[in-house]
Amino acid sequence: MKTNDKNSSASGQISSLRSSKGLAGVALEFALLIALPPVILVFPAVYLDLQFRTQPILILLSFALSGFASIVLVARKIKQYQRSL
Repeated sequence: MKTNDKNSSASGQISSLRSSKGLAGVALEFALLIALPPVILVFPAVYLDLQFRTQPILILLSFALSGFASIVLVARKIKQYQRSL
């Protein structure tokens, strides 16, 4: 009986997650987690590169840092969804 209760509880949590955010909401959340760090980090890097005349260096570093930040943010969000199930 306990395994049946666990299965029904897990399926109820999945359906509540789908109904509360919806698949499009979850997809949008992941898209923003991937797209925002490069936008936030690259624009200041472009400005600083122009100010200090170090044209590609800070832009490349900001892309690398933003890629790492996106990976960390997505991994944390996946773990959060796994814990909620």
